[in-house]
Amino acid sequence: MAQVASVDYDTKRVFLHADTVSAGFDVIAAYFEINALRAANAFGEQNRVHCMSAEGNIQKTTTTFTPRYGYVEPGWRFVPYDTGASTSYNLDLLAEIVSKDQLTDRDVFDRSGVAATVNIDPIYEKVEIRVITTGGSSLTTEEHDKLMAVPSAATNTSAIFAQAQVTPIHSDMRKAVGTSLKGDGTDSDKIRSVLVP
Repeated sequence: MAQVASVDYDTKRVFLHADTVSAGFDVIAAYFEINALRAANAFGEQNRVHCMSAEGNIQKTTTTFTPRYGYVEPGWRFVPYDTGASTSYNLDLLAEIVSKDQLTDRDVFDRSGVAATVNIDPIYEKVEIRVITTGGSSLTTEEHDKLMAVPSAATNTSAIFAQAQVTPIHSDMRKAVGTSLKGDGTDSDKIRSVLVP
């Protein structure tokens, strides 16, 4: 199915083909048609700035790719096929259209000179990534305060050693080691196994 009837480089308009009325508009196919028209110099456009590019199709895995989309130069608009006054139709968009003017899909169309009522309807699968900036944690104030009240490991260690200075922890080394010990713990008579001279 044809996508493009003609291209007007002076007014920056791409006029859609009658086939788009029933088959929808595929901006990627239109890109290839416009390239073929440029190569043939059909409208004297070989010395003109290109009106759009096809983007996307970046490999994500061995079998999946990002969606394709048409990237339209500033000021360029698509003009739906005019079926005449007292008529209406839905123009299905088969791929996403983005312009450097920061417009998308139906906003990249100029319907001002079209007598027919044309409803532009994106039917492609919409996939997008949105960056959301937050002001910080998603904790409530109460949750944050409770989390900040939990003592750190260093604080816990210090508290244990401080308490041990006040209330010594008594232990029987003979039971702790499981063997007989000798010595009184002084520098000259250190505590040691009875097997050590």
